[in-house]
Formats: sequence, structure tokens, C-alpha cells
Amino acid sequence: MAATDSTARPSSAASLQDITLDDRTSATMTPDSEQFIIQLIDLLELDVNSREGREIALDLIAGGRQRLKHYRNDIVEDTYETLMSNDHDDLLTLLGKAIRHEWKTREPTWLDDFLNEQEAKEPEIYERIINLVAEHGCIWMRGCRPLALVVLFQYKVFESFDIQTNGKFGE
Repeated sequence: MAATDSTARPSSAASLQDITLDDRTSATMTPDSEQFIIQLIDLLELDVNSREGREIALDLIAGGRQRLKHYRNDIVEDTYETLMSNDHDDLLTLLGKAIRHEWKTREPTWLDDFLNEQEAKEPEIYERIINLVAEHGCIWMRGCRPLALVVLFQYKVFESFDIQTNGKFGE
């Protein structure tokens, strides 16, 4: 496949958020996708074989670290406090990698090229945006991740964007 291919990847491939939450691995999941889920379950100190652990991991990938508040009673208190502390990086780093993997495998190839270019050109801005999404998830992008990401990079609106009060990109 040529590097300049700008076609979207097949929409039939499951995103991490769309995976059927059963005991089987989805046929369309990549080994990396499954690995991110397992790593999240381990980090949360949940049972790798439990359905609930998978559901929590998938919800965190979709909704970011802030979704962990919904599962406070399902996670060991010390683990929860550590993962939610501002200086704790492991959860945000893992969520950022999972989200970036999804963008690479699910979104149009031009977006992957754009993100790679932005990472090389403005690594600090790139990291801030990845951290924003890892913290708050992708739900606020209203189903138009490519446009939301391009706007964030081009106009650096995240500096004035208050996700806590607005809740949705574009409002």
C-alpha cells in the first residue's frame, strides 16, 4: 500500500470502544488492541479474565482517566488514589498509547500522516493533545475525530478549551 494513500480504513473494523464485550476476542481486534486492554486491566489490578475488567478498560479508553471516577468502588482504594493522582503517569501514558493506536488503525491514513508530522514538528503540543484526550477521552469530539484533532493542532485551542464546562467540542 502506498504511503500517500488517503482512503479511510474499512469501517467494519472494530474500534476499541465498539468491541463486543464478551469472553471472546473480536476477530477484527489487533493483537496490540488486546494488549492495551490487558495492560489496563493489570494496571487497575482487576481480574484479567473478568468481563467487568474488560468493560472498565474499554470505557477508560473511550472516556479517559476521568471515567475512572465511575469505578471507584470496583478498584482497590490505594490503586484508585495512585492512578488518579496528578503526578501518576502510567495510566495516562497507557491510555495515550491505546488512543493513538486506535487513531492509527481506524482513522483515515491522511490523519496518521498528519499526526506523525505534528509529533515531529511540535512534540510538546502533540503530547499535550494526547494527554488531553487520555485524561478526558474522545467522546467530546462528537464523532469527528479527524476534524477535532486538526483544529486542536492548527489553532491550539486546547489552551482556552474548558472541557469540564463545555463538555463537547464545538460548543
